[in-house]
Amino acid sequence: MNSNDSVKAQRIAQFWAAYKSCVEANKVQPQRSVFYVRWVQEFVYFQQDKKLRGRSAADILLFLRFLSILRCPTSLQPR
Repeated sequence: MNSNDSVKAQRIAQFWAAYKSCVEANKVQPQRSVFYVRWVQEFVYFQQDKKLRGRSAADILLFLRFLSILRCPTSLQPR
């Protein structure tokens, strides 16, 4: 890993630590905040080519629809 990769990894870790702190500042218990972080990480990785700052409500709906298709039995999927 070169120094640029190291700096990038450190910045990413700092971002997620700050996000976790923000979640906990909004009265989410620390043992539950890790799940909030995981959900947002999944959302970020869902459309890796699109910056988080540039996402919209439509992107959130697309992600939730993707999860419903991926994780729900066909009989429970919305029509």
